[in-house]
Amino acid sequence: MTVNKTYMPKSHARTDAEAAAILGVNARTFADWKTKTDFPGRKVKAGWIMADLFKYQADRNARDLKKVAGENSDLKRRKLLADTLTAEHNWLLLKKSMIPVEQAQAEAAEYAAVVNAVFSDFLMHVEAMTRDQSLVAKARELEDAMRARLKARCVDWAAKVSAAAKSAEAA
Repeated sequence: MTVNKTYMPKSHARTDAEAAAILGVNARTFADWKTKTDFPGRKVKAGWIMADLFKYQADRNARDLKKVAGENSDLKRRKLLADTLTAEHNWLLLKKSMIPVEQAQAEAAEYAAVVNAVFSDFLMHVEAMTRDQSLVAKARELEDAMRARLKARCVDWAAKVSAAAKSAEAA
């Protein structure tokens, strides 16, 4: 699967028709949504805030998934799920809650290097500033505990990133 890494949904839509087109729904559907009490009706000077509309669409599709019945209900569910995931993806992109996996890995590696340097400096500082071996031993215990905790979280995070990448490839 080829991923277009430069894709970024529009942040605003000036008209109802443009918002409907970006969301991939009929203009009549969009007009119907606007009458609902849970619709995020915040239209600003630049137009509709698309992040809010993508979130609304994702939430609405997730609710509708539970109600699908009848002939070809499995196909309808799969289409609704795909629409939901697309809307959530666009919402996350606009809210800047999502970054490329490569960037996340690079930032995690940089963070780990900084944390390791801080641990080493901390221990050296404790050894240099105190001659108390029991305090140095406690500092080593603290360093070991923090490194183990950090390693566990990194392993956990790496597993989540790997699972997300595999599911993206499968899609």
